[in-house]
Amino acid sequence: MRKYLFFILICTFLFPGILYLLYSNSLENEQKTTKTSVQTKVIEKKLSKKSEKVEDKNISTPKRDIASIKPKNIFNQREVIGSYNRHEPLKFANAISKDWKDKFQSNLVRNLKTEDYKDINIELKNSLIKVNKNVGVFIEHILVTIHRPDGSPFSYEAHIDSQTGSMIQSWNKTKYEFKNKLKLNPTGRGVRLPAES
Repeated sequence: MRKYLFFILICTFLFPGILYLLYSNSLENEQKTTKTSVQTKVIEKKLSKKSEKVEDKNISTPKRDIASIKPKNIFNQREVIGSYNRHEPLKFANAISKDWKDKFQSNLVRNLKTEDYKDINIELKNSLIKVNKNVGVFIEHILVTIHRPDGSPFSYEAHIDSQTGSMIQSWNKTKYEFKNKLKLNPTGRGVRLPAES
């Protein structure tokens, strides 16, 4: 009795499974044939349009001047941060200025005292486009190194607005450790020792 019950259960599940596989394979074959026929029709239409264009090009057309050549694609020159809809035109909140570095350096020097620095180096690391809600902002990623009069360097990285030269964000600032040793007393408060000579 158990053998028959086991046989009936296997047939109940195995038979519909086999039918499903056969039916799904036949549907896939039908879909492939319809896709290929549609693709061949599209290719034929494209070829007929190209042949019409070729016939039109044989008619004398004026050549383009150098001034009418489109500028380089800005997305090939800059890294894009953020996501945007590629089917809609991207709007920009600012423009690219060639003297952004001079503007940033003049703002930086204006905010520093002359005795606080000996030399300032600004190194361009990357040019970016930061996108938020389909609005792009041209940004420059830089490394700023300020050499102090005592010889200790101070540096940080920043994002700079490409049009105004103003700082948007900064990070990786140099932090110095205590030069004097710190000795703890039994009360838990730190006591500084004089620097060793």
